[in-house]
Amino acid sequence: MINIAQNPNLFQVTSQSLSTKNFLIDLEIEIIGGLIIDCHAIYRINDELKSEYFSTQGHKKIIQCIKDLHNQGKIPDLNAVTLEMMNRGELELIGGRVGIANYLKSTVSATNIDQHLQLLIENYNRSDYFDSGKLKPSPAINRIKEIYNSDRSPEQIQLDLLDLQEETGMSDRKWYEFSRNAIREGKKIRYKLDITRLSGITNQLDRSIEIDAIAEIYRKSRKTIESDILTLESPTMEMVNTSGGLPLLSFLDREPEMIDWIYPGLLPKGELLLLAAEPKVGKTLFATDIMYAHLTGTSLYGNPIPKGKILYYHDDESEASVRRKLFARGFDLLDRETQKDMFIASGLRLDNLQSLEKQLETFRPTLVVIDSLSAIARNLGVSENEAAFAKHIYKMRDLFSKYGAACILIHHENKSREAVGINKVAGSSRITAAAWGIAQMKSLVKKDDDDNSKNNIRLLKITPREGSVQNLMFEMQPSDTWLDQSIFKYIGEGDDKDNKKQDQSLKLLDFLTNNKGTAFTVEELKEKFGSSNYIYEVLNRLEDQSQIIRCRDKIKKRRYVYLVPDNTKSDLCATNPPPVKTKPETEITETEITENKIHQDIQTFRLDSDLIQRDETPLKQDLKQENTDESKDSGDNKELIQVSGLDLDTPPSPHIDATVQEHVVQNPDRQNTPNNVNGQDDLKVGDKVIELGNCE
Repeated sequence: MINIAQNPNLFQVTSQSLSTKNFLIDLEIEIIGGLIIDCHAIYRINDELKSEYFSTQGHKKIIQCIKDLHNQGKIPDLNAVTLEMMNRGELELIGGRVGIANYLKSTVSATNIDQHLQLLIENYNRSDYFDSGKLKPSPAINRIKEIYNSDRSPEQIQLDLLDLQEETGMSDRKWYEFSRNAIREGKKIRYKLDITRLSGITNQLDRSIEIDAIAEIYRKSRKTIESDILTLESPTMEMVNTSGGLPLLSFLDREPEMIDWIYPGLLPKGELLLLAAEPKVGKTLFATDIMYAHLTGTSLYGNPIPKGKILYYHDDESEASVRRKLFARGFDLLDRETQKDMFIASGLRLDNLQSLEKQLETFRPTLVVIDSLSAIARNLGVSENEAAFAKHIYKMRDLFSKYGAACILIHHENKSREAVGINKVAGSSRITAAAWGIAQMKSLVKKDDDDNSKNNIRLLKITPREGSVQNLMFEMQPSDTWLDQSIFKYIGEGDDKDNKKQDQSLKLLDFLTNNKGTAFTVEELKEKFGSSNYIYEVLNRLEDQSQIIRCRDKIKKRRYVYLVPDNTKSDLCATNPPPVKTKPETEITETEITENKIHQDIQTFRLDSDLIQRDETPLKQDLKQENTDESKDSGDNKELIQVSGLDLDTPPSPHIDATVQEHVVQNPDRQNTPNNVNGQDDLKVGDKVIELGNCE
């Protein structure tokens, strides 16, 4: 048994003899026993205490169990630790109940627990490797930074990272969770080094080639990289950036940031959604539907939901109530690996968010559900009606932004009959201002087919920080169907009971995603999907949700185009004319026009030239190749120029530059000729006219 109080020199002696394995085991037992005997000891060492410092698997598990209980606001005494280890199926790793009892027998007190932990940490830091030969996490992080902060090629970096993962012995999933932040920071460092290197290349061709290579590696557009080089090279921009701003040129050229959604249009990652309603309307049940879909990665109400990890605080409901809801929805039927991705806790306090940050740091959830705001603010000492109350919401929101987790914060509405809209949300108006969006659920009474009243209809009004308000209708289904379906069934929008908006939104998004990087005008989308009263509203909503981007057509500046960006392309908003097949060069039968003059005029009309622009005036008819022996029109005295070599099977670009239209003239003499029954326009080439009619 170790007792530093009886031997003051022990700390110095043992710090020089940490290689003794039995001594380390005894030291670990002293720490574990001290934590269980003295429930306050955890407060002294919780910040520094990590399970990785302990040598055996059983010791790691019991330390993690004690920390989890503490973070949940529970006292990690003997009974609590034993029960929790039993629930986790890990009690036998420490020798069962007898093993825990032995920890207590070997421990006098927790008086020196701080010094004991420091000895463990000192031993842990002495070597980069565990006894098993696996690389420890801290040196692994440093190695990742070293790899990126070198002149290795991208291929060599990937090989070195694979070797490093093998050294740590981590699975692919654990390695991803462990290394993603370090790799993200490493990529930032490497990108800055590459931009600095590019700015030093004076040869324009060499620089252009390198820019294309860097764009492919980092999946950025050429424009973004060129803008970053310009920012690095320009003293003016550097001066402005130090004050937190950007020149207009750089600001307007920045690419729109795409939003990562948990639930499209409702729940973005890194943001806080306030879900408010009166009691017993179904706030928690609605959140349960979202949790199940996110935990399993299944679609919900017709929307794709990504798979992720969930942290659920149920401070407003008892464990029994939570368990009933989870069983009813089928959480217990999920496989064990999926169940590990959800953590259920209580005891969160709004005035002390350290436990929340610990969970965000260690568990790394992608969705946090807090039920409810009133429950976690009980001991705050500030009324929710006071403006000072909101500062705690802002702090919590900043945590979610820092760790990239979405949050559903459940709240209640006030009882004021005069209040409408977001003013119905209880508390200070600054509470709603702190949230990314407000989702207000209301119970409606609806008549069924037999003219009976139904109160299972819910209206969800979504008011985002930016974008249009949505009014979504849901029906709460019978509880015996929740297991196989969902708790709520989506009916449609308030003004779109047939779901035409949602259907068109999904079709447009699917089309634009499949044609990633290609820009389309509204007219082209109407031609593809048919004219609709909703198309502008749907496109604007998809843009508000950052699922697509809208930008000016690079050719027709006053017109907007829509696309899903492809970062491997250099020019996102440029519209491309349809491809033109190559045919023999244009033949000329009019000998009075010189070869240079013909070449100049015909070049104006080439469909693959840079002069083609997408204008609002369409061509009346495609040019059609005519036989040479029919180049004379018996109905006119004009001599005609035969124009061949154009692709007659592929339609030309639907819009053409104004410079081409200047050559199109109206021929009044051809209004009723057989070849021009519709009064087609003619093309003037020099002093002669090309007939555009009779394209049979």
